[in-house]
Amino acid sequence: MEDLKRLAKIANREAFRECGHRSTCILTSAALYHAICELGWGVRPVRLRASVYSIDPNNRHGCVLGSDGGGERLPKASKDCWWGHLGVVVHERFLIDATIDQVAEGHDWAAEIPPFVGEIPDGFLEDGKSLFVPKHGDVNIWYSMFYRQNGWKGAPDWRNKYHWWFLTQKILKAYQRSQKVVVSKRAAV
Repeated sequence: MEDLKRLAKIANREAFRECGHRSTCILTSAALYHAICELGWGVRPVRLRASVYSIDPNNRHGCVLGSDGGGERLPKASKDCWWGHLGVVVHERFLIDATIDQVAEGHDWAAEIPPFVGEIPDGFLEDGKSLFVPKHGDVNIWYSMFYRQNGWKGAPDWRNKYHWWFLTQKILKAYQRSQKVVVSKRAAV
């Protein structure tokens, strides 16, 4: 799981350097998906709902990434946006949400949110079970998955190889460099 955490941090950092903002879940997930494929690991994209709220009991703030509109049809999203949230699942066992920190943009109660990597519970992928993540940085997170929802496949950041290819290459190069650092630190011990 340490390799996955390192990949998530790298993807988050490189996407922010490339785009200058955090709301890049489709682009970052596409690049991360392709990087993980290049590494030969089993991976698939997943549409998520991430309910995020402050860990401070005196602060009742929160927000939802990937809302379904409470059952009502949502208005059309603005250009190059959508109402979903995208992550990846590796080996049908680990969820990576490299862009959960986008909540911090415009929400001072969520200043410290690292990328999330964690093991998913049995039933998360097929039976609608949720994943609760307490005290992840400044927030608690409640993840659930949308089934048969794949609007992200039509987004330019997913569909157009040019959009994600360069970021994928940056992620892979940084990951390979980090592997060398880890190996050299182990050798020094």
